[in-house]
Amino acid sequence: MTDLTKKILLVDDDETDRMAIKRALAKSVTTIKIQEASSFSEVITLLKKTSFACILLDYRLGETDGIDLIKVIHTEVLSDAPIIMLSGIDDEATMLNCLKEGAQDFLLKSELTTNSLMRAIRYAEERKNITLQIRYLAQHDSLTDLANRSLFIESVKRAVIRSKRTNSLFAVIFIDLDNFKAINDTLGHEAGDILLKTLSARLKEALREEDIIGRLGGDEFAVILEGIATESPLIKIAQNLLDTIKEPLLIEGKAIHSTASLGIATYPECATEATALIKCADLAMYQAKKHGRNGYYFYSEDLQVLADNYANLKTDIHNALARGEFELHYQPQVNIINHTITGLEALIRWHHPTRGLVPPNQFIPVAESLGLINEIGDWVMAEACRQLKAWILLYPHLLHNFRIAINISAHQIRQSNFKDKFCRVLDKNEIPYGLIELELTESVLIDDIDRCTKTIGDMNNLGIQFAIDDFGTGFASFRHLQQLPLNVLKIDKSFIDQICLSNKSYEIVKAMIVIAHTLEMEVVAEGVETIEQVNALQTLACNYLQGYHFWRPLPAQDMETLLADSKYRSPFQIPIILDNKIAT
Repeated sequence: MTDLTKKILLVDDDETDRMAIKRALAKSVTTIKIQEASSFSEVITLLKKTSFACILLDYRLGETDGIDLIKVIHTEVLSDAPIIMLSGIDDEATMLNCLKEGAQDFLLKSELTTNSLMRAIRYAEERKNITLQIRYLAQHDSLTDLANRSLFIESVKRAVIRSKRTNSLFAVIFIDLDNFKAINDTLGHEAGDILLKTLSARLKEALREEDIIGRLGGDEFAVILEGIATESPLIKIAQNLLDTIKEPLLIEGKAIHSTASLGIATYPECATEATALIKCADLAMYQAKKHGRNGYYFYSEDLQVLADNYANLKTDIHNALARGEFELHYQPQVNIINHTITGLEALIRWHHPTRGLVPPNQFIPVAESLGLINEIGDWVMAEACRQLKAWILLYPHLLHNFRIAINISAHQIRQSNFKDKFCRVLDKNEIPYGLIELELTESVLIDDIDRCTKTIGDMNNLGIQFAIDDFGTGFASFRHLQQLPLNVLKIDKSFIDQICLSNKSYEIVKAMIVIAHTLEMEVVAEGVETIEQVNALQTLACNYLQGYHFWRPLPAQDMETLLADSKYRSPFQIPIILDNKIAT
């Protein structure tokens, strides 16, 4: 479609009228591409998918009128195209009402000609452009180019309407810089403006493209977050915004360290009306100020309890390593043919002094957000290797046909010195490289596949094995298996759970095993819990099994009773261990 072609949406429920308008437009020297609609819902669907240069809208549209449709278009921000209202009724009050609601022109159907239509379209486009320019200047902050208070409030109102229709939630976050006045007083207003512009750009970069951010005045900002399924992600988002603001900024040769206080309110839990919701977020922000600044506060009591737990968890993780609160448990992997233990997976556990046993899925994401995951990962590597050395000294038979699997995070493998650092740990403990298997999840591999490929390849050449963990739950494909120098594929528990219940799941697992073997990879099935699953996996020629049918993860001391047997006692010939106790 050339620049001279105009795409017009013609909305009229009378086919005869549409034909007359199309004939008039067909005589224009400008190429016109017409899309027709005859109902309210049809228009909404088209506007969500397509942009138009102009909308020709019949005033009377079935049981509704065109004004109702204009209101929806503007409320939902479905289109910025100019609207020309068409009517068979010559009524000045109707015309003025249409113009008041946002139409750019009003034409009588009885007076339509090619020239009058094209002239109206040109004038409507010009008026619309001028209106948009004026509106933009009136609704955006001149310093930061963010939405101003007026536009932000209007955006919250629209979010309320959308959430009511879809029965969904959204959040408003108030952001107020801490001690901004001191920066203005010491460095001057020009430096303050630079700070505000820079932080505005950072906040936009930290948020999604669809999120709305506004400057409400001075050093006060606000954000609308739609499209969130639950409130829980708001904690991570709030922390990310705080971290973004905390990054130092160089102004006039001086490093400026900024912090902020955030207040968070959610619809519909905190309020169901726009201005009330904004007020809730504002009040929550002042609570964050009272609680020491450089933090966030939820207006919702339940969410604040969750946020307080998160904050306390952050503090406790800092101390956990120093206090020796982490330990490793080990879950055996058994050979599917002779039912002997051929390896162990090292799994971190946190024995918190008051919370008890904290699951890894609760503290690992927090450790990642704090930048502590590398330190914790280093401890896991060192402890697993120290323990393996101790076991080898006690049980020399572990040097043959045995391996220990260690989970590696994305942050660790992205370190430029990861290979050298890990090899130093192995050398210090005099552990043969072939006894080690490093496990990575699908997301880790595909986030930076080029770097992963090189690091894995270099370490693989030294004899260190690599496994892809939880295969089938992320975004990796069989192409990634071919591209990456991997040795082991671990099938996620979610597939094993269904292998005896769903033929489709059985076939999927079968395909995974066949392709892995074709690529000369061994296969470990995770989460095996029943003898039926064992039999099915044995039929499919899976290599190794891991799960509660054999053993739960065990502390190092309990593992020694199993490793002491040079024949690796078969779990089918001894009592099954449940909850770290022998079942009777």
